[in-house]
Amino acid sequence: MYSYNLLVSYRFNEFQQARDEVIRLLAEMGDKDPVVQKTEVKGIIGVRTFIPSREVISRVRQFFHQDAQKVQHAVKWVPVDIWCNSELENMVETVRTVKDQIDENETWAMDLEKRKYPAHHVYQIVTRLAEPFTQKVDLKKPDKYLRVDIIGEQAGISVLKPEEIFSIARG
Repeated sequence: MYSYNLLVSYRFNEFQQARDEVIRLLAEMGDKDPVVQKTEVKGIIGVRTFIPSREVISRVRQFFHQDAQKVQHAVKWVPVDIWCNSELENMVETVRTVKDQIDENETWAMDLEKRKYPAHHVYQIVTRLAEPFTQKVDLKKPDKYLRVDIIGEQAGISVLKPEEIFSIARG
């Protein structure tokens, strides 16, 4: 089972530059020995750092705003709170364990990334994973996202505020 607490996207053929960038940025934050490695999906780096993942996102955003040249190859950073087997019922049960992180008065949306996972169509996955929720859905400006990253036989699941994901496309 993966133990990454961050997934970082990079442009194809830029793995080494992105890996070096992630290592350099984490070192500036105080982690001199993070795990930074390819996943089974081209374009995705798995990262394990002792620094809380949301703090990393905040700091990467600060670095980017201070000097956009510091973040060029590691183009998207996403926290992962928990990993589970990507069998649909396992993902549903894992979602049930995190759903209380979205208060009844908060709106939510699901952000699903499915890679190397032919078992189910996106619609089937979204429908099943949404079942435990009674909160109102807001696809344009939700208070929180249920983020699900399926990578082959594993799925990373998080409940995130919009600002807890960093993408150089959005800043």
